[in-house]
This record gives sequence, structure tokens and C-alpha cells, in this order.
Amino acid sequence: MITQGIQNKDEMMPKTKSAAFAFRVDRMGSRMIAILNALRVATDYDIDFKLYWLITDTMSDEIKDPSQIFSQNFIDKYFVAKDSFESLQPDMFEVAYRNPGWDEAKLKSEIAKGKNLLLSHAFASVATFPHEDEKQVRKGVAAAFDRLEFNPVVASMIDKINIALDDTPPIAYHIRRGDIIDPNSNAANKVWPKKYTPREFYHIHLQRHCEKSDGKILVFSDEPREVDRLKSMSSHVLALDDMIDTDILNDAQFDFLSLYAMSRCHEIIGPPGSAFSETAALFGNGTVTDVQETLSPEDHDSALALLVSHLDSGPEHFLGLADVGQTLPFASQYWLKKNQSKQGAAITRKYLDMGLNRAYIYVILCELYLGHDDAQAALDIRALAQKQELQFDIAMATINLMCVRAHLAQNDKSGAIQSLCLSLWSFPNIQGAEKTTLQMVLNKLLTPENFFPFDLTLTRFALPGSPAAGGNKVGGIIGKKPIEIPFVSIDMISRDWSLFLGKRRHRLFHHKDRIEMLFSRIKSVCERCSPQHAFDSMVGLYALEMGDVKRALKLHRAATDAMPKNALYQKRLGDALIADDQIGKGIRTLKHAAELEPNQILFTAHLAEAQVKNKQVDDGIESYRSIVARADNYPEIVLKAALALSRKKNHREQARKLGLIALENSQGSARVLNAYATILKRCGSKNELLAILSILQEVGTLRPAFQKIYDKLSTDFKRKSA
Repeated sequence: MITQGIQNKDEMMPKTKSAAFAFRVDRMGSRMIAILNALRVATDYDIDFKLYWLITDTMSDEIKDPSQIFSQNFIDKYFVAKDSFESLQPDMFEVAYRNPGWDEAKLKSEIAKGKNLLLSHAFASVATFPHEDEKQVRKGVAAAFDRLEFNPVVASMIDKINIALDDTPPIAYHIRRGDIIDPNSNAANKVWPKKYTPREFYHIHLQRHCEKSDGKILVFSDEPREVDRLKSMSSHVLALDDMIDTDILNDAQFDFLSLYAMSRCHEIIGPPGSAFSETAALFGNGTVTDVQETLSPEDHDSALALLVSHLDSGPEHFLGLADVGQTLPFASQYWLKKNQSKQGAAITRKYLDMGLNRAYIYVILCELYLGHDDAQAALDIRALAQKQELQFDIAMATINLMCVRAHLAQNDKSGAIQSLCLSLWSFPNIQGAEKTTLQMVLNKLLTPENFFPFDLTLTRFALPGSPAAGGNKVGGIIGKKPIEIPFVSIDMISRDWSLFLGKRRHRLFHHKDRIEMLFSRIKSVCERCSPQHAFDSMVGLYALEMGDVKRALKLHRAATDAMPKNALYQKRLGDALIADDQIGKGIRTLKHAAELEPNQILFTAHLAEAQVKNKQVDDGIESYRSIVARADNYPEIVLKAALALSRKKNHREQARKLGLIALENSQGSARVLNAYATILKRCGSKNELLAILSILQEVGTLRPAFQKIYDKLSTDFKRKSA
């Protein structure tokens, strides 16, 4: 992938004065939200404003040339180059929605020190600090629009829109479609229920509006057929081309002017999670109302009933199968609510059989089968999904998490544990995993011996029946007297066993400010009742994550002195010693941890990986070989063992076999495919390597390191075939 940034003519960044940096990697709406928030912060706190506009060869055309929107003077003044931005980014504070702990004194102190602020979140509203009033901040963000400087074509069209809408600003409908219903787009491989709203909701809303008012409705959509459908229903419906000549605009200008026109409407009705309509609301200091929330409960059900009837009738009511797929999360919730999950499963399966073979449809089917307690059907659809190349880790993580319930319904404890392990391997922070894990721990189904090792002695107080104690948020009886329970944290498990949880973590996982925030929460929960050794070990874990090696060593030594036979504490001490460049002592400590718990293979796997990384490859291979046959619950152990064995010629055949096992568990994961390609390259299996690299090239996930190899193998193959 080719990436670049639009560059400022003067690339020398000031080293002392703070700046608010705007940066997003997605489409126009999200980028404008970041820009307006950064401009607001820069204005209010008298710091510089800077903008990094990332461009890649896979982005849509309207993003690739910001000069179609902004004036050249604006670009020269505020845009920065890729190298300048990336050199500063690691030390920036990433501004979130609320930013707890960053009160006025801290913010001004950090600015005085030259701290740069990064505005890159997809904000639900606006970015605020604890001492700020959100209403005033929204006004400031809207006012920041006046600091933007536009391309002459855009500037002239803004004037025409202002004239057209001065008298009676209409209601705006925003209907998001575009890439999420394009069958050839990667975006269509997932469902977007916060961005996509079925047209049936707009149809019902339009009917009710026309019954009560003759006011105009201005419709915005990246799918012209949606605009045409609504215009055919009522003469009250207008589009942007009814106000200005859109034929002279390119895609970027059309999108931006749609944003601006939408911002001039007195009410914006659209999907709840679209950055596009949210940006328009920020321009105009308004809000976006979810079209579903504007309907009465009866009308809401009517819209869903209409959707379900359309789904039952067939695909001719929709704009293709990808459009059908985006409606299914809405329909499935209706079927579950109405106790019609069996009927819903039959309709959904019909579309799978028609060719809607997307990762999400297996998730929806699994949930619908469980909705009428058909555990076996849920497990069967999981088995079918496992045969596909779905390429979305979160889908298999969700299915495996659901299948924990299916296995438990069949009294299959080992199957439930394996499903949970596979879920975390696919996507460690999958929603619901922590609650499921806690419930299984409290029911004595999960232990440090049969799961990812965790500290049972680290505890917290919780009210019986509450979510913190594994209860339900609604419908359950919550006790009044707190009880002491194990503190189960997926974040801690992810940090202890990150090497074997598969998916690469989001950059925020390693961000110091975020780690400090998580640590503060855990500390406040656990310090009242946990024994000192458990508390010390937990604090030591986070100290090492935040780079304080000396403190981590001190705390881990205290914990291991108190509990010398605790393998988890020994493992954490070994990690700290290696981080302190005491490699030999660290590996000996990891070996001791593995000896303390020979039946828990993760300790040996962790030792093996440390040995391989520290040039003890032969020892690491032997460590892996001693456990890999017992790694059914941990595919990453199998994959990493395969990578280690492939380093040595006499183990490469076994490496290939293990790599295939990992690949079969991955459902087309690009990460696993790239790892398997590494194994094949070392094994010299050119034909199989070309087949794997061709798959990666086709889906756009071929690593740069393999591009030259792919090009050469492709050329050689074509020459031999000629």
C-alpha cells in the first residue's frame, strides 16, 4: 500500500509551542469532525492548529485531493507531512470524548510544556475536558467552521445554498449507503447498524410528516436510488440538485456541499453513527436525531414489520444482497423480541443459500438459533462458518462466544472453554467476553489451569446479582450486602498473554495515558480487599506496561517472595527481568514458572517465545515441541510453534503441518495467511506460497515484504505457462 500525507511547504515543526493535531484515516465526515474539534481546541487554548491528511491508494477518490475542498493557502498554512506527524505522534496526548483527569490546571500545564494534542477519535459529539461546558464547546466547534478557507468553486456554491435556504430551512434526511451496500467493497463484509438504517423507517416517518405538515424535506444520500424512492412518494421531498447545479461538481465537492446544505436545515434526521450527518450538525451547532427515535413504538414496530415482510417476499425489494445483509441486524432483533427467531432463522438462511456468504450472517444465524434454544443448530452454523474464508476476526470471535452458551446447554464444559479461548484468540476485547469469563469463574468452570492463567486471589467487592458480580443489568435481583469475588479482567489477561491472543492490538492498547486510566480503575476496585501479594503483582504488571521497569521489578520480587510457588508471579518477574536486559536470569525465571505448572502449557509457550526471541532458538523449539500436541485451545501456540520450527531445516515439514492447522482455525485471517506464507518461504514451497500470496494480493492484505516475492513468483509462473 502506498501512503503519503499532504505536505506543508515548511515541514519544520515548532518544538516548543503546543499544537492541536487533526487526524483521521476514514472519510470526509470523520475528517471534518477531527478538524473542527482541533480548531476549537487550538482557538480556546491559544495553541497552533495542524492537520495531517493521510492518503492511501485504497481510499475513495473524494478523499485523495483536499485541494478540491480547501484553498491552497489553507493547505500551505496548516497541513503537515507524514514524517513530521509520525515523529511527534508517540508523545501526543490523544484527546477522547471526556478526558478524565485532564482538568484545566493539568491541561494548561501540559500545554505550557509543549505537549501536543491529537484529535483523532470518532467523537459521539464533541471533545471536551472536565472543566468545560459541552454546550459552549459545541458553539466553539461550530464557530471553527469560519476559520476554514475553501476552493473557489466550493465557496461560490456555499453562497448559493445560503440564498436558497434563508427563508424556510427544511428538515434533512440523511440516508447512508455507499460502500456498505457495494458488493465489491470490503465495507460490505460487515454490518453497520449505526450507519445504515432501513428505508422502511424513513417511509413511515415521511408518511407521518406529510399527514401533519407541508414543510419541505431535503434528502441526502450517497445512493441516488434512495433519493428517487423518497421523491416519488411526495412532492415535499427535494434534493441538493434542486438548489444548485451539481453537474459541475466533482465527488469531493458534492460531498462537502451536501454536508454544508445539511447543516443549514433546522432538523437533521439520520442514522445515529454517521460521521457525515454528525459533521453537518457540528457545522450548524445542531444535533442529529435517529430516525428510529422519531417514531412512536407502534410506528417503529410497523416499520420493522414492513421490513420483515419485504425480506420474506424476496430480494427484489432491495438494492442487492449486500443491501439485504445490512437490514438483518434490525430484523433479527425484531424476530427475537417477538419470539419469532425460528421464522427469522429460516428467512436468513434463505439469503445465505442465495449467496449472501458474509461473515455477519453466520453471527446472526447463531443468535437466532440460540433464540429458540436450538444449541445444535448454533454449533452446526459455527462449523459451516469455520469452513469459510471470512477474513473478519470479530465475526468468529462473536460466534465462538455465543457457542459457549450452546456448549453449556449440552453440558459440554470442555467445548465451552475451548470456544471461549478461540473467541479471545480471534478478538481479545470482544464485547461480552469479560462477563462470560466471570460467570464461568464464579461457577467454577474456568480456572487458571484450564484457561489463560489469571490471579484468583486478586479480588473485589460486588453486590450479588449486579453486573460486576456476573449478573444481568435488567431483570435480576441485586443484593444489598457486598461479597468478595475474584477480579476477572480481560485487559490483564491480554497483557499477560498478548503473545498468544492472536490479533494485533489497537495502538491505544499500548498508549501510556490509556494504560494509566485502566490501571487507576483496577487499583480503586481491588485495593480494598486483595491480599498484598496479589495487589503488588497487579501493580507490577501495569508498571511494566507503562515502562517503569525498576518499579515493576521491585513489586514482582515482593510478590514472588511472598508466594514463591505462584507460577503467574514468577512469569511476570521473568518478563520484568528481560525488560531490564537481565536476559539469562529472566529466562531462568520463566523456566521456573513453567516447571511450577507443567500442565498449564501457556507458561512453557511463553518461555519458548522468550527463548526464540533471545537467540536460544534450539531451546525454544524444544519447548514448543513439548507442548504443541496439547494446544487445541490455543491456536496461536500452534502458529508460533510452526514459525519457530520453520527456522530449522530438519523441522520444516512439521512446521508446514502445524501452519496448516493454524490456518484451518483462522477462517482466512490475513495475519495468519501472512505468517503461513513466511513458513512456506522458509520451506521453499514456491507453488503453495504463490497460491497464498495470490489470495493476500486479491484482498489487499499482502505485506510489503512479500510484494517482490509475489511479483517474481507470478512472473515465473506466467513464463512457464506460456
